[in-house]
Amino acid sequence: MNHKKKGMTLIVTLAAMSLVTMIAVLLFTMVRDDMAIAGNYRRHVVAKQAARSGLDHFKSLNLHYHNIVDQGGEGREIEIIPLTKVGKAWYKVRAKTAAEEDTFSVISEGFMKKGDRIISYSEVAATFITFYDE
Repeated sequence: MNHKKKGMTLIVTLAAMSLVTMIAVLLFTMVRDDMAIAGNYRRHVVAKQAARSGLDHFKSLNLHYHNIVDQGGEGREIEIIPLTKVGKAWYKVRAKTAAEEDTFSVISEGFMKKGDRIISYSEVAATFITFYDE
């Protein structure tokens, strides 16, 4: 009778250890996945902020429709701000005149790079209208 109790204790102990091990592996996997998701979200937010910084940089230049036309002609897309680093991210800004006179669109691209590879990308676009005071 004593050997049966010892055998049962071993089985219960092994089952409990297996359960604890499975819970530990599950927690590790969940934390690892949550960390990966949080890292991806952070990189996306940084890229979006870089794109917004590019748009703010463009606004600070105070360019108007005729400036865009003078640089690239009507209907052509031109680079206004070349690749610029801001913190750990980069942005570049391009503009294109629209079909309507005095209207142009601006696209600011923000991204994070790892080596030569882009690991996060975001784009912000805006439409500008130039009003002339006569």
